[in-house]
Amino acid sequence: MQLTSFDIAFFSAALINLTSAVMLAGIAPATPMRKALWVYAAGLGLMGVSLLTVALRTWLGISGQDWLITNTTSVLSAACLIVAVHYIFERAPPYKAIAATLAILVLLLTIFDGDVDKRPLRSLITVGALMVSMFWRAGLALRFHPRDERGPAVAMALLLSTNGSVMLVAIVWSFLGEANNPAVGFAAMTGATISVPVIVTVLMIVNRRAQAKLRMLADTDTLTGALNRRAFFEQAEQRLEGAVLAMIDFDNFKQINDQHGHLAGDQVLAVGIGALRSRIDPGSLLGRYGGEEFILLLPPQVDPAKRIEPLRLGINTAASTALGRPVTASIGYARHRAGEHIDATIGRADRALYDAKALGRNRSVCAA
Repeated sequence: MQLTSFDIAFFSAALINLTSAVMLAGIAPATPMRKALWVYAAGLGLMGVSLLTVALRTWLGISGQDWLITNTTSVLSAACLIVAVHYIFERAPPYKAIAATLAILVLLLTIFDGDVDKRPLRSLITVGALMVSMFWRAGLALRFHPRDERGPAVAMALLLSTNGSVMLVAIVWSFLGEANNPAVGFAAMTGATISVPVIVTVLMIVNRRAQAKLRMLADTDTLTGALNRRAFFEQAEQRLEGAVLAMIDFDNFKQINDQHGHLAGDQVLAVGIGALRSRIDPGSLLGRYGGEEFILLLPPQVDPAKRIEPLRLGINTAASTALGRPVTASIGYARHRAGEHIDATIGRADRALYDAKALGRNRSVCAA
């Protein structure tokens, strides 16, 4: 049987969605955000199947109960795409709300299936779910994007909003009894075409997230979450003027390793420095200098006489709790002088640290 322009439009839209789904599924394993891309690919694949059943309805004899497959896959597609965008922006999807909404929509589609008079309602449920999915994802992109992803996130939101508007037009036509109007097929084709640049923005965001995670892995000490030595010095050079540099060392750390094992020693470092990371001021930098020794940069406006000691006591408390016996740390600190090289400031802080050790450990000392 001959395909109408309506069928051709839906077939083309199905092909775009299915091709995009295969492409994303192929890319997913190579990215840190593979789960997000797999779910997005599943959503596009379900949409492609739904559109394909519409395009081939003449050959498949789709009528009555067969419309349930078309409508259900569309609704499931909308849910998958919403979940995927939550994953992309690293937000927990509202699984319970989505599952409850899906159950209600599928129940309604089952009840209305096969009733010609309920065709507008079926269209409202199916296309409406897709429209809500578009605007929901647009809202997520605008609300949760980091500053360095503003461009692709805003582009995604605009494209999704346009796509949602196209879905709204399709709903109006369906309620006017124009379900087979070529214009409805054009709306489907337009929506599928817009989905291509949406996918491009998704990939741009995923790529930036992947690069950021790789940078974090390259710059971070995996045990403590502090910057590694190289990354600390790279960033500290830009913030050094007037800043305070503090050298932090865990007292008698070799004894902890010898008596309790290296795993216990690692736990002391991880918990103690984790407590410090959670308490340092905005604009501060914390790095692992080597072994059990760490280096902290505090911004110029911080008064070290009032700030260093509470930070040190926080390390003591957290590390002691982790080991189950007293653990202490010593700190030596110095404020950077105008024109002074960072190594010179560290040298003064390091000598203050040795003074703290010589005075009995478990204290903080300011460099002369």
